[in-house]
Amino acid sequence: MVGVLMQISSALLAVAAFVMGLQQEEALSPYIFDWLNVGHYTVALGIQQDFPALLMLMVTAIISSLVQVFSSSYMKNDPSYRRFFAFLGLFTFAMYGVVLCTDLLLIYVSWELVGFCSYMLIGFWREKNKAVRAAKKAFVVNRIGDVGFVIALMCLFGLFGTTNLQLLSGQVLTVLANPENVWWVGLAGVGLMLAAMAKSAQWPFSVWLPDAMEGPTPVSALIHAATMVAAGIYLLARVFFLLLPEVQEVLAFIGLMTAFFAAYAALGQNDIKKVLAYSTISQLGYMVIGIGVGAIDAAFFHLVTHAFFKAGLFLGAAAIIHKLHKLHDHSDTHFDAQDIRIMGGLRHRMPVTFWSFMVSAAALAGIPLFSGFLSKDMILSASWHYAMAEGGVTYLLPVIGLLTALMTAFYTGRLFFRIFMVKPSELIQQHGEVITDPGKRMRYPLVILAVASLGIVFSLNPIHGVHGWLHHNLSFDAFDWSLVGVEIEVLSIFLTAIGLGLAWWLYLRKDAFGQLVRKPSVLRSLSTHFFYFNELYAGSVNTITKMAALLNSVPSADGIIVRTTLWSSVVVRRFDNGVVDALVRVVGVINVLLAHLLAFFDRYFVDGVVKGLVYLTGFSGKVTKSVQDGKVQVYIVWSILLLIGLLWIIL
Repeated sequence: MVGVLMQISSALLAVAAFVMGLQQEEALSPYIFDWLNVGHYTVALGIQQDFPALLMLMVTAIISSLVQVFSSSYMKNDPSYRRFFAFLGLFTFAMYGVVLCTDLLLIYVSWELVGFCSYMLIGFWREKNKAVRAAKKAFVVNRIGDVGFVIALMCLFGLFGTTNLQLLSGQVLTVLANPENVWWVGLAGVGLMLAAMAKSAQWPFSVWLPDAMEGPTPVSALIHAATMVAAGIYLLARVFFLLLPEVQEVLAFIGLMTAFFAAYAALGQNDIKKVLAYSTISQLGYMVIGIGVGAIDAAFFHLVTHAFFKAGLFLGAAAIIHKLHKLHDHSDTHFDAQDIRIMGGLRHRMPVTFWSFMVSAAALAGIPLFSGFLSKDMILSASWHYAMAEGGVTYLLPVIGLLTALMTAFYTGRLFFRIFMVKPSELIQQHGEVITDPGKRMRYPLVILAVASLGIVFSLNPIHGVHGWLHHNLSFDAFDWSLVGVEIEVLSIFLTAIGLGLAWWLYLRKDAFGQLVRKPSVLRSLSTHFFYFNELYAGSVNTITKMAALLNSVPSADGIIVRTTLWSSVVVRRFDNGVVDALVRVVGVINVLLAHLLAFFDRYFVDGVVKGLVYLTGFSGKVTKSVQDGKVQVYIVWSILLLIGLLWIIL
């Protein structure tokens, strides 16, 4: 409890620092002092005091406090209670370092400490093999990206002689004036991009985040929704001046692929935490799109709003899972407390959780008057104007971005309706009396996060977040927001309504969805298995490992001919099993997709044309039949109409 009180005190100080920063007429310069000298190089410790740093500090501190208050009740019966809070506090300290440090070298130290704490918290329940494997996976994938961070540090120090962000921003134009330095600055930008992609679970590094849900759910709320994964976005915003235009465009398309793939994967998940995990990856993809098109303000805005509403969703999921676990004592059958298929009708049993979850879900879906709508649609608008300026393939950014918004609304509605609105499952009907709202220490954080998910907290304008106080105080200024209208917002609202309406119709009006998801299909398998990225990576690693072990086992005395023959046979066999068979499977998938498309075309276009001709023929017959039905009045009307037409043509 002492640790929780200390974290609350830290949050109050962060809020006070943020309020004092808002009252300053000009942004405060970083507070810097020398730490140690190594030859001619001085390592300086510095604290950022500008608006983005103070804002991120406040968000991190508030969410960490709410998560710790929530966890004090959620984890109270866990035998490793103290260890949990020790690593939670260490993680928060490391995030403060990432947010406040002015030197990339010290940011890297905090960056690695964040990764270590994540590893310990994902594998917190060490008795679970899945948790241990997920922790290792997250650690290894993040280390791959961190190699890029190290390369960037070496390049920047070699060019500038410093890694201080303020000095780098002041010297970058001078250094780029020499064409020979452009390549090295580009390499440093790519290295920082890789580090951010791994930390923020961008494609192709997205595979670690869904598995990280094996940790306690409050950990998911803090680390994998609000802070750790947001560290990559924060880093990109800080080093944007080092990203060349080519790197920015690549970054935008990586964010687009991440947002689309993850949103599509969320459609087919039945685990409540997996749905939220893929949703997190998708929303992070939106932020990377914003960085790539130069709309850093919008990306940072979405980072803040997403932190609050996604933390609220994860803590709401934690409250639901916590209560459903009590059904184990009243049921003879084994069930998964995280499976949304055993839920339903919880709005009457958990009213506080229901209302708070609904507000956070509305922000995620992008419904007007909620925070997610303001920030996400700013990114979509920026991508549209970027596409109009650049042309060509960049039009995919707003088009697929809007399609992803449609899918986001659908899977959010699916999750919400399936948990709270549909008819309760048989298990809940029989033993639902044990399911109630959690205690006060778990309810208060849910309510606070729901309030923070309202759009009015960030802008009094319900349509445009550009005019809100948060965006007004951001100082990146990399995008001309005077060009942005409301066209994309209106289209986004329309698509969101379609997505939510479709989810409502399939779940609350029809029973067709339950039959639909049980039918095996290629499209459903791609969603459920996240496009088989995990299997692809695992197969590649296993192939390389087995080849290395086989080559290592060949005795050197057997000669080069034996080793070459064995190696060739392995390569041919692996090529046959891995490449040829994969191509056959891909061709099969393409054939199935083409068959579905042709069936769709035949059903709705060919049949539609035939039916349209039949209808047109019948209609014209009904119209012309009246010309010769023997009624004098009709003859007179037709004569007058023909006379008027003839006079109009002649005159």
